[in-house]
Amino acid sequence: MNITYLNFLPDYGFDNTIYYLNPEGKFYGWDKNNRRFYNLSTPNLNDVEGISFDNLVEGDVLSYDSATQTWINKIPETSSGVNSFNERQGDVYLESGDVTYALEYTPENVTNKVTTIVPELINDTEYPSTSAVYNYVGSAITKSYGAWKNDETQYAANNTEGFGIKFNTPDISEQGINIEVDLLGNKTIIRFLNTGKYNIQFSCQFENLSTQINDVSIWLRKNGEDASADIIGTARYITIPAKYEEINGRTTVSFNYFIEAIANDYFQLVWATTNSEVLSMKSYEAISPVPSSYSSILTVSQIN
Repeated sequence: MNITYLNFLPDYGFDNTIYYLNPEGKFYGWDKNNRRFYNLSTPNLNDVEGISFDNLVEGDVLSYDSATQTWINKIPETSSGVNSFNERQGDVYLESGDVTYALEYTPENVTNKVTTIVPELINDTEYPSTSAVYNYVGSAITKSYGAWKNDETQYAANNTEGFGIKFNTPDISEQGINIEVDLLGNKTIIRFLNTGKYNIQFSCQFENLSTQINDVSIWLRKNGEDASADIIGTARYITIPAKYEEINGRTTVSFNYFIEAIANDYFQLVWATTNSEVLSMKSYEAISPVPSSYSSILTVSQIN
């Protein structure tokens, strides 16, 4: 190992040489991988004397340990070119406490764990707290989604109220979104386990037994099952054609809502009709060559 005395650092150096900068009284080494000089930080030229360079290999770094006031060779666990960290001097060993200090909380092992995002306010800025994790498969973040249907004909009990659209059979479930029973015991509640933005896509088919046209309305509710939970602007009106001779009036409707939900929010698709005696949300048995048909179909997917 050579020691070269200089008044200024050159544009490049050699990895088997220590450079002593006279004006500063400091030692520098050359990092050939990053093509830069780094400070070896010893206060006394005599401290170099007595160190053995016999075991140095390519990539080793010579640094000064101010705690013991000796020169030491870099070992793999130390951080290259760092002389102090978290008030520790000399070669620095990264510890688990350094990660906790930098993050300002203790990380959890979140493999295969699902919890809720709860924002915290730190210096007037909102950050996720220690409970902020997502659906995990191993260490990968996954999005929530699901698909359901209803194989029974649905009826409105009267013309003056809205009723939850039923989805009694899952195609894809338990992926961060659940269908739960409402206060009437029907599976109409769409529960979101994770915070995010979602697309609610659905279709329904209606049948009119009357020779007069009738209307149906569909809208969205959030975190409630009465009119106080209605979401303004979500209502849609559909006119169902009248029965003609022996053919009942039929219409299939399909549309979607983009919504934002925080963990444990729930939504409900609601329908109402102007004539509950003759109008229903119809499910049909298979009639050759046509397969069966569901009264309602729902898919929900996370988009962010």
